[in-house]
Amino acid sequence: MSGVGWWLVWALAAAGLLGCGPDSDPAARGGGRASSGRPAGYVGTERCAGCHAEQAAAWRGSDHDLAMADASSPALAAPFAGEAHEAHGITTTFLTRQGQRYVEAEAADGSLREFPVPYTFGARPLQQVLVDRGAGRLAALHLAWDTRPAAEGGGRWFSLRGEERVAPGDPLHWTGPAGDWNVQCADCHSTGLSLGWDEATRSYEPHWAEIDVACEACHGPGARHVTRVETGRGSDDLAARKAPRQWAFAENDPIARRVPPAGDDATAEVEVCAPCHSRRSRIAPAHPGEPFLDGYDPALLERGLYFPDGQIREEVYVWGSFLQSRMHAQGVTCSDCHDPHSLEIAEPDAVCAGCHRPEVFATPGHHQHPEGSEGASCVACHMPARTYMGIDARRDHGFRIPRPDLAGALGTPDACTGCHADRSPAWASAAAGRWWGEPEPHWTSMAPVERVRGDLPPWIRASALAELPGSGNPRAMATLVEASRDPSALVRLASARLGEALEPDARWQVMSPLLRDPRRAVRLEAARSLAGLGPTASRREEDALLQEEVMEELEASLALVRDRPAGLVQRGDLARRLGQHDQAERAYRLALELGPWFVPAAVNLADLLRLERRDEEGEQVLRACLERVGPTLPESAALHQALGLLLIRGERHTDAVPHLAQAAKLRPLDPRAGLLYGLVLEAVGRHEEARPYLERYGGNTGPPRREEPPQDAK
Repeated sequence: MSGVGWWLVWALAAAGLLGCGPDSDPAARGGGRASSGRPAGYVGTERCAGCHAEQAAAWRGSDHDLAMADASSPALAAPFAGEAHEAHGITTTFLTRQGQRYVEAEAADGSLREFPVPYTFGARPLQQVLVDRGAGRLAALHLAWDTRPAAEGGGRWFSLRGEERVAPGDPLHWTGPAGDWNVQCADCHSTGLSLGWDEATRSYEPHWAEIDVACEACHGPGARHVTRVETGRGSDDLAARKAPRQWAFAENDPIARRVPPAGDDATAEVEVCAPCHSRRSRIAPAHPGEPFLDGYDPALLERGLYFPDGQIREEVYVWGSFLQSRMHAQGVTCSDCHDPHSLEIAEPDAVCAGCHRPEVFATPGHHQHPEGSEGASCVACHMPARTYMGIDARRDHGFRIPRPDLAGALGTPDACTGCHADRSPAWASAAAGRWWGEPEPHWTSMAPVERVRGDLPPWIRASALAELPGSGNPRAMATLVEASRDPSALVRLASARLGEALEPDARWQVMSPLLRDPRRAVRLEAARSLAGLGPTASRREEDALLQEEVMEELEASLALVRDRPAGLVQRGDLARRLGQHDQAERAYRLALELGPWFVPAAVNLADLLRLERRDEEGEQVLRACLERVGPTLPESAALHQALGLLLIRGERHTDAVPHLAQAAKLRPLDPRAGLLYGLVLEAVGRHEEARPYLERYGGNTGPPRREEPPQDAK
């Protein structure tokens, strides 16, 4: 990972944005190895290979096949013969005894302990190992094996944290949420997974159909298909079956256009890949071939995950960048470029040439670089790579035109200066202007209302809703209402997330129709926005009954994530809206038990205690979390602000000053943080210091809000 921060840890580990499958019935809780036994409906790869030998042969040895494997198998690339890796005064040793792999590593209490290593994880360009921590918990070790050839720097253990020393107790330590396989990784590296969480014992009993990403991970359980074929009743369609389609050049057209067969839906295949190639959270047991938004709630274009122009920043797993692209808009699907079984792209530029005439595009007149040079490659300019996990370069799938002009204005990366590091964006922008003329207007120049209403990809339009002005802006509210009726489910989902910005009567009028939305993610967000809403003039009895039904869906959805802090905070928030304060408090406290560092749980619990006039307890909660998080990381801003407000309520204004100062420092773009700091400075008589904050932020704060759990993709 590059630039891994606490926010990413929350998103991956606490919010569980990699998701988990439905729990199995609790039984005896064992160690880290998953129990054997294939779930109902699954037949296994070998059964599939009996009829689909060519596809199975292509799949064997692929990244999907090697997504996870037994550490005693040939899939293990790293030696375990007493090798040692030393960093920051800590020596990690890799051992084998009687065929079992072990690692002696720094444990959660700071001591050196020996742990079993039952599984490998991934294959190229690096391989991690999974450590058995007991109670069904597996953790990805902070050291990974570089599987590249030695000539390329491979054949070594290296730290995924780089040169940073991560101490035990830090969430980024491998024994913390950053390394939690059960929450972060499991769902997308195995087939037919069930984690088997037992809340009473705080333990797991994992089960899977197959240890890796096998046939039925993409095609769905195959038992019915096999039965129909073997009984001569024909083959029913499995998920992810590639429909025959072609791309053809019209006369004088330099780009091929898609010729779809009757009834072919180009989005269906993308939605099979999306669950594991996006940042999302699971909202229901999901099966291949079902609409993506029926099983998952995706992150959109959010600060921290993407650069302001939509380029990838943190690891977002392709889907979000691809949905911005012209390729997606024209009907390109994943398997138009990637072999769906081997996943290989033998020669990327040759793939591009299949739909982009090389005599037009593969020339110096187009790319302005010498033939055969790195700069002449299509992907070098249109799919720049970003490195994650130290050595894993992954390409942006936005297929965007290089925009050095935006790099200069927005501070975003650009392909030109990515290669010409000694040059400035201004130099690159001038050259691009000479070669290709004035660039088209980019959506970043549009106001949020214009983006939502514009002719842009639905993913960008949906993301723009979060940037609308506050509830006092009539045009913004009208745009939100229009968005709730948009043909795109993504746009409707984004509008439902903002339902609370509407006044109660308007909220019911706008959100209640979404309780009938065909996509589950939209229905659940609408139900969440309406939860606890009292009687309104527009509320009909039949809508109230429908709301109860969707609320049951929402409760079932939250039950899927009851093993992680963010899921518990969502349960607590819902209970609070419904006036069930005892249940809300239990959920928040359990969230803090599972994740003492999880800021939204501490802030929301303290706010609940405020309502019950228990600020003394709330102060203890906030200070304990602040001690765990540390006072200077950006994520601690919410703790400082909540603690500062609590101290003000207790008329301890002087004590509140340093906390509100730190919140304003850590959130320089948050007008509320700046105004609160100015107000407390004014209250303690520091008028000259207060003036610039009051002048800058007065009247520009928007409504106060409780801290929400992060919802930024996997």
